[in-house]
Amino acid sequence: MKEAKIVITQTPLRLSFFGGSSDIESFYLKNNGCVISSTIDKYIYVTLKSHGNLFDEKYRLNYQQAENLDNVKDIKNNIIRECLNFFKIEEPLYISTVADIPSQSGLGSSSSFTVGLLNALYSYTGKKVSAGKLAEEACHIEIEVIKSPIGKQDQYAAAFGGLNKFDFSSSGVQSQSLDMMINPIDVFKNFQLFWTGVKRSADDILNSISFTNPNNVENIKSIVKDCENVFEKIKQKEINNFENLGKIFDKSWQSKKMLSTKISNKSIDDAYTLAKNRGSLGGKIAGAGGGGFLLLITPINKQKQVMDSLVNFTEVPIKYEPHGSRVIMSS
Repeated sequence: MKEAKIVITQTPLRLSFFGGSSDIESFYLKNNGCVISSTIDKYIYVTLKSHGNLFDEKYRLNYQQAENLDNVKDIKNNIIRECLNFFKIEEPLYISTVADIPSQSGLGSSSSFTVGLLNALYSYTGKKVSAGKLAEEACHIEIEVIKSPIGKQDQYAAAFGGLNKFDFSSSGVQSQSLDMMINPIDVFKNFQLFWTGVKRSADDILNSISFTNPNNVENIKSIVKDCENVFEKIKQKEINNFENLGKIFDKSWQSKKMLSTKISNKSIDDAYTLAKNRGSLGGKIAGAGGGGFLLLITPINKQKQVMDSLVNFTEVPIKYEPHGSRVIMSS
């Protein structure tokens, strides 16, 4: 019996601050898009292990469900199936994944899983891979193969890690680290993240948005301008005014809500208004919307009263994560 090979990857989740929806191909091919986002200290862990010949099945998969089967084509999990097809690995495998945060919560978990699994497969096969290649191949699998209606920001955030500005255009994706322009740790001290308790499908929400509707196009253009405005303030060292930053958060959130009736609801709107009345400066629902996490920018001296007011939500402490997907064990 051969000694088992095993690889474990740790891939961060992300918070998208500005520019959401502009990373969708149907928008950025005509208008160009940009996103400012950061990875956080919440992770997807993927374990990839050679599966011994004493087991009855060729592939054993453990995620939110369990699958024991012999053919890749029969795998129900779209991401696992297409990643294995992409690598054309024939040997028996055990794959499992665990996460710090529930799926369908707006923190890019599906793309982090795709990036983490690809990273594990590269390590398992003894190959090195760049963050850019990881991101682009994850985009290929999710968008072109699986046909998910998502954009490209999540895959790039998970692969690169840190605080970045990503620009999207017909010529590709350009990344720029903002870590040296601003201290992310100081910025994160003014963030509050609240779990609404509602899981939702990003695909359903994104499918409800018409990217050919002139009003939606104008709203996304406004969101892109907000992103560029924040980037200029970061370059000019003018971001210390968190009240101003909160106003831009609020402006972008109001524009985003107009893209689809599924992005917000009464519960979210009431909580957001209450938080602002108690001291928050602005915020947004993370990801596509509809539930998941409510991100707020709140002065430190106002955070307790905001937390105490949102009695139906659960605050989740977060910290800045400077690294992208990493192999944390390889044997």
